[in-house]
Amino acid sequence: MLEVIGNPSQDYGELKVDSIIPNDRTPFWVIGHPQGKGQHISREKCRASSPAVSKTKLIHTCDTLPGSSGSPVIDAGLQVVVALHHAGIANDSVNAAILMSKILENSKVLAAYRAPNVVPKAQPKPIKTVETMACDALYDAAKEAKACFAYEA
Repeated sequence: MLEVIGNPSQDYGELKVDSIIPNDRTPFWVIGHPQGKGQHISREKCRASSPAVSKTKLIHTCDTLPGSSGSPVIDAGLQVVVALHHAGIANDSVNAAILMSKILENSKVLAAYRAPNVVPKAQPKPIKTVETMACDALYDAAKEAKACFAYEA
């Protein structure tokens, strides 16, 4: 995470982090600047190994170059960061990444950037997240002032 001047996410977007544990063979993208060079995206044959997790590390088959450590491992379907690339394991032709669940357990700052919980369709009540609780609080305050009529979602 970086503190920057202005709002570059308005022009370039942002990545949300999530503590999900990827399933075996989940497709990924790894985006980084190995060796300080231009942006490199690994996506071909880029997926979780089987098994996806060994001890506390995510094992993946994404093609990475030296200097890729710290690059986000992105779940290609959910488009959230699930791990940070950590190391290549030459003998096994796989790579290791630190799971975001382990990082989020230890960082209050990063926990604020966690992706909002997705509500499964079969679940009758939505899951409360920091984002929905903040919206609910704003709505309650506006409702008391009889100033908000459009909030329903």
